[in-house]
Amino acid sequence: MADALTGCTVLNAVWTVPDNMLDEFMALADAHRQYMEAKSHQHGENELISFFWASGSIYEDQIDMDSPTKDGHRFIFIEVYRNEIGLRHHWSESTDFNPVLEDMIGRGLLVEFHNNLKVLNSLWD
Repeated sequence: MADALTGCTVLNAVWTVPDNMLDEFMALADAHRQYMEAKSHQHGENELISFFWASGSIYEDQIDMDSPTKDGHRFIFIEVYRNEIGLRHHWSESTDFNPVLEDMIGRGLLVEFHNNLKVLNSLWD
């Protein structure tokens, strides 16, 4: 059914990981996945509808996937909640990750959070 996710709340983060931090970041991403599996709700007002990590190369030309790659690795994660209450509940519980993130950011990790976005439309939900 089209647009079944319209109005749902999204958290998206884009990470640029230096080569020398890749193993450490992969461990953090796995710890985050385990945390999400343990803490997330599949039903109710805090429902997490979708969660995933993705990774890939960083291209010199962002539009041309055949362009040469640059150093580092790009990661994203996306969390889709039924509503803002679910995201805010998760966000308040996840502060244990902050010291680790702050340390890694101080050593060259780049992260951009896109918080509390609303789904405008969706297909094949």
